Amino acid sequence: MRELDGMSGCLNSMKGYGSDHECSLLKHVRIERGCIDDWKMLEEYHYRGNRPYGIKYVFNAVLKGEVIGIILYSMPVPSCRGRNIALGRVPSIEEVNRDFITISRVVVLPRFRGIGIAKMLVRHTMPLVGKRYVESIAVMGRYNPFFIKAGMREIVYEPDRKYVRALKGLEGYGFNSRLAASRDYCYSILQSMDDDAVEDVLNVVSKVRFAVMNAIGRSKEYSKTMLYDKHILAKAIANIAMLAQEKHYYIWENPEYLPS
Repeated sequence: MRELDGMSGCLNSMKGYGSDHECSLLKHVRIERGCIDDWKMLEEYHYRGNRPYGIKYVFNAVLKGEVIGIILYSMPVPSCRGRNIALGRVPSIEEVNRDFITISRVVVLPRFRGIGIAKMLVRHTMPLVGKRYVESIAVMGRYNPFFIKAGMREIVYEPDRKYVRALKGLEGYGFNSRLAASRDYCYSILQSMDDDAVEDVLNVVSKVRFAVMNAIGRSKEYSKTMLYDKHILAKAIANIAMLAQEKHYYIWENPEYLPS
């Protein structure tokens, strides 16, 4: 309890201070290499949940033997609008695979949020992954700008119109666009529909191939019949909802790769 009381004191003392005021509890937090089993313990606390594709590195924030935060690094997607804007050009797939890695998840236990754990995880692990560029794409960036605080540059851009149109179409079947990023919410709506309505929704979703492939797993061969599983369909709808939101792209260039 003394440890938690100390944390509460930190949170209270941060009121009225700028972002540079650091909680003293952070002095006792260690950054360690982790594994996918560590992610499974904290997965439920991330708004997207599930395991991202192509995980390359896992790092934990550890306080007195307890994993209180985690960051996952994954393979970069081949194409990314925010990346093109940041570089001012379209990099080749060879360059992307060689020079880029993506922060795919950052999650902190709820009782330790707001004291700088996420910023600490990002800042301390980016130099450890051996890539020229570290990037991340977030739809929650406006609410918790820890990527910027960790030293990443932010690029904000509008989503592709095809995702916006698809989400608008789904609104006609009762999906709230502000809630649809939740798979559980989407599944509950699907459960309340009759078969004909579900079929109509499936037809809308099946046209957004990228969202569907992310729902079924990129390593699997695409088949429209997979969407008859309402859990997969709900995940695809949630993907569309996230793709239709304003995007916040973050990039950090390792100074070791800069010309001297």
